[in-house]
Formats: sequence, structure tokens, C-alpha cells
Amino acid sequence: MDWNPVLTLFCCLAAFATGFAWNLLATWPGIRRLRRAADAHWSERARILHPYRGAASVVASYVPVSMTLALQLVAFPPMGAVAATACAGSAGAILGSFPLSRAMDPTFSWSSWRVAFRFWQHPMLVVWATVAAMPAKMGWVAWGAVALLVAWAAFVNLDPARFSMGHGRRIPTPPELEARARALAQEANAPFRGIHVVRKGSPNAWAFPVSGEIVVSEELLLRLTPAELDAILRHEMDHLREPSAMTLARIVAAQAHMVLLFAKPVVFAFGLPGLGPILLAWVLVPVGFARWARRFEARADSHAASVDSTAYATGLLKIHELGLIPAVIEGKTTHPHLYDRLLACGVKPDFDRPKPANVLTLGGILPSLAFGILVVVSLEQWLKAARLP
Repeated sequence: MDWNPVLTLFCCLAAFATGFAWNLLATWPGIRRLRRAADAHWSERARILHPYRGAASVVASYVPVSMTLALQLVAFPPMGAVAATACAGSAGAILGSFPLSRAMDPTFSWSSWRVAFRFWQHPMLVVWATVAAMPAKMGWVAWGAVALLVAWAAFVNLDPARFSMGHGRRIPTPPELEARARALAQEANAPFRGIHVVRKGSPNAWAFPVSGEIVVSEELLLRLTPAELDAILRHEMDHLREPSAMTLARIVAAQAHMVLLFAKPVVFAFGLPGLGPILLAWVLVPVGFARWARRFEARADSHAASVDSTAYATGLLKIHELGLIPAVIEGKTTHPHLYDRLLACGVKPDFDRPKPANVLTLGGILPSLAFGILVVVSLEQWLKAARLP
């Protein structure tokens, strides 16, 4: 097929519309159910919402790539057209989740959507583009590209300043917060370097053991009492003093999809069956990490509750309630269930143990299956072409 700019524009518009429509259709039932449950307890509303959140993330991650794979199978476009189509599909998919984000947080704005595309989606697109460009055999250029990509992705995901920009607009850290955090770090003997504050609709806090820094949302400072904030910061300080092996495991688990960089060389050497161990590693590494991470979350919980267990429990409760994070989630996650964490603090929740929240809806499962099928078909076609004399 003769390719031209008009076809590229058409593919971009089609990809944008498809990504937008798929995510809107995947999340709209969740918005309707959330509105109907307006008077329900927050734990029930969080349970309803959770699988639609997961679906929105899956659609944004896999639908744009699946569309470009399908395009390459039927039309063989130039790489510039492929990249443009992927970016357009990604932008549409993120925009399609905008109504769900507004339903969860009325303060969510268009600027938040632009930030999400710039800081969260483009790293994923770069990874998939590198996977597609990998040669059949690993030479020094390919190994260099892998090393650079892994280092770059680790920086994107683990750098606190960039994380702050991805989660909302960064604001100056109050001097009293900085002083209090340093006092808690000294108390915990944690390698603490600094604390950052971001504007974000829901209260939360994140620790970065690699850099020794903590990021908190402005809403956390507004909603929690001083005792509750201290308890949450104690939890994050405990993460900063985790052993190096755990820090390395966090990096590896966060970049588990990087194993796909070796898909083409492995398939070229061993055929399509060689793809099995790669996909297995992609799935099992995060699962194994989750089991190990729960131990350190329990340790951090214990440290946070050591001074005032009630304040820690009420602080956790506010984070989950205001952020609509389920009290119980299906399967094994990196964090213990909120309901169990409250009981461990000696606090009986004022609600019965809810049913576990599902992880995904059908709208999120289908893109995953389509992505897997298209990857296998694309690799099979590439393998036939690569082995031609």
C-alpha cells in the first residue's frame, strides 16, 4: 500500500476515537453504578469503583499498542505513522477515562489529563516502540539500547520530582512539615533526604527508597490531624530503611514488562514456544514481589502504630475513604487489606467486612486478551520474514 500523510491522519483520528470510545464504554457503567450508590457506605462505593479503575488503566496501556500492531499486520505503514497512531490512541484512551476521574474527584481538571499523558503514557509507548525495533540477534547496539531504556524508565518511575509532576502540580513544602519529617526520620534512623508536596485530589503518601525522599499530597496535610500525619509519615520512613534487596526488587517489579525486549531475539532462536517463559516471567515477577512486599508493608504498619496505633488507624481510614480505595481487594496485593490493618491496630471498623473488590471488568480483560493475541500473531509474521533467505 502506498502510504501518504492523509492515511497517517486518518489512522491517528481513528486511533484517537477508538481509544476514547473504548475507555468511555469500559468505565461508563462504573460511573452509573457509582451515582446509584451515592448514599451507600464509602466501602461499598470503593468496591464498586475499583474494577473500573483497573479497566481504565489497562485500556490506556494496551489498546493503543494493540491498534498499532493490527495496523502493521494489515497495512505495513512507516514507523512515523505507527508512532503517531500510538500517541493518538493513547491520548484518546486517557481522555476516555476523564469522566470516571471527575466522578471520583470533582476537582480533576483537563490539566491533569495533559500531565497524565505526558508523564505516564509516553514512557510506556517508548518501551513498546523499542520492543518492536529490537533485532533478531542481540548485538552490542541492542544491549546498549536495553541498558539505556531500563535506566531511563527507572528514572521516570523512581525520581520523586518527576513523580510529583505526574501526580499533580508540585507546591512548596511547608517548613514545619520538613522539620517534622526530619525529626521522624531521625527517630526511625531512616536515610531521609527530603519531602515534597503535590496538589492532588485524594490524600496519600509515597516513599522512594532509592533517593531517600517522600512525596505527600496537599490533601493529606489538610485532612489528617497532626497525630495521624505523623503516623503515616512513620510508615513511609520505615520504607526508606528497607534493605537494598527489597529496593532492587521494587525496581525490577516495576519494570517487569522490560523482559519483552528480548521477545524477538528469543523467538528467532527458539520459535514461538520461546515466548512462553518471557510471558511467564512478566506475570510471575510482580506476583512474587507482591508476596514479599506485604511483609515490609506489615513491618511499616507496625512501626507506624508503635507510638499511636489509633491515630495510624484513623489516618489509614481517611486515606481509603476519601480516595475510595477498597477496604478488601480480591487476590494478593502489595498491601494488606485495610480491614485487617485496622484490626491489627486494635481498632474495630464501624462497618462489616465488605466483599472483596474485583480487580478488572470485562472491558479491561478484553484489551489484555487482544493484546496477547496480536503479539503472538505479529511475532509469527515477523519470524517468517526474518528467516527468509
